[in-house]
Amino acid sequence: MSDEASRLAGAVGELIEGGRARGVGLDLRAAARRGTVGNGGVRNLILTPGSTPGPQLLVGGDAAAPVLHVHALSWLEVDARSGLFVAGVAAATALVGADRRPIAGGTIHGDAVAALALAERSREVVDHGELRGPALIAVGAIRVTP
Repeated sequence: MSDEASRLAGAVGELIEGGRARGVGLDLRAAARRGTVGNGGVRNLILTPGSTPGPQLLVGGDAAAPVLHVHALSWLEVDARSGLFVAGVAAATALVGADRRPIAGGTIHGDAVAALALAERSREVVDHGELRGPALIAVGAIRVTP
């Protein structure tokens, strides 16, 4: 991830410098748990787009490695020390070849740091309030539990 990829506004300043974390975005709750002062948390995040057209990221896999296009999560938990995450899938589409199957329910889990480090970003950009960045992010192999 480039320095430009993770610029933050406000008191947090630059979160990534030289490919290394410079600081931590802490909301009031997280700061209280660490016994420090909050800085508002991560907000106004800007991710640089990639070079791959979005539709190419949505090409269906095969039966052994289907693609799961997640539209919405119902919840997300990330272990701050390990980077391991688990999330509930509220709405998704399973893509296997030309077949498209709607999915509601289930969980996904994996290593958030590794997944984002290897992620492929679409060249199309969207603006969603506190996040401006690629319309699609393909994160590779994530374990899915129905």
